[in-house]
Amino acid sequence: MGRKIKNFLDEEGLEGYVFLQTCNRAEAYFLSDTLSSSVPEKAIERSGEDALSHLLKVASGADSLIVGETEILHQLREAYNEFNGSHGFSSDLEEIFDWALKFGKKVRRETDISSGKTSVVSIGLDHIQEILENLDKKKAVVIGAGKIGAKAARYLKDTGVQGVLVANRTYENAVELAEEINGESYRFSKLPELIRHVEIIVCATGAPHYTLSKDKIPVLEKNKVLLDLSVPRNVHPEVIEMDKIEYISYEELTEKARENLVDRSGEVKKVKRMIRDEVEAFLSEDPLEDLYKKAGRIRRKQLEKAMKELKKRDEGEVLRDFSRSLTDKVLSAVKHEMKSREENWEND
Repeated sequence: MGRKIKNFLDEEGLEGYVFLQTCNRAEAYFLSDTLSSSVPEKAIERSGEDALSHLLKVASGADSLIVGETEILHQLREAYNEFNGSHGFSSDLEEIFDWALKFGKKVRRETDISSGKTSVVSIGLDHIQEILENLDKKKAVVIGAGKIGAKAARYLKDTGVQGVLVANRTYENAVELAEEINGESYRFSKLPELIRHVEIIVCATGAPHYTLSKDKIPVLEKNKVLLDLSVPRNVHPEVIEMDKIEYISYEELTEKARENLVDRSGEVKKVKRMIRDEVEAFLSEDPLEDLYKKAGRIRRKQLEKAMKELKKRDEGEVLRDFSRSLTDKVLSAVKHEMKSREENWEND
């Protein structure tokens, strides 16, 4: 769908737009009075108030598969930054996206739509921290260097554990992940020895059989916390029942994630009311307030330009050019606004 939308934008000759593509959405935002061709098949066309409301739903996370996720706001900002400044990008579209991004922050600040973690990896590692308290003197072994194992290893590094050891059947993958997190890599055959020297065991393999069986566990002198992120379960029941193993199951983590999602879903109604009020206020905005925002955007752009020029030219000369350019552009915006309103009055 993303390619079809991009082709549509090219066919329409649209240059000033924002194109957002993530793993589960492809969207284009642009300003146009008319379209010469139909939108791609299966694409949803929105305009006016409906389009503004949808943009705010996206920015707030209310339209995400994982309600309230924060990554979408970052992706929306990246898409905006990529296309802002391109040929044909209008100040009106810039204003709309500045407004939407600010709303995304406001929603997360004033509601609980993003509260409670929904990632089983982060929930699991929070659970480990509750059990062991301080992790700065603890070591962990991550079994598996795939997507989940890599995510767990990065989380562990960020929590400040003393060391992260990575064991994997394909040794090259263990080396690659260990280098990324400044950890240590080992062959799978070294697992019993590694388990003896760590406090945390993370099983993140995806094999169709048990990868962590009792014969892989040495005689334990101290308690170990075993976080099982494997799907299907790769930890043998005999290991789970061992006296010095405190086991955290994947099912337990997914249940907690579901609970947090239910809590977030209850906030969606509140967010939808905020969206309705925000769009209504945006469309009925005072003309002077609109002019003030335009002046603010002009000031920011001219200041950014002047800051760059200061590295190459005389300070006094740059400041004179900055003040002259700022005055000219602000007065031009005021003149344009007055002319536009005069034409509207005549037409009425």
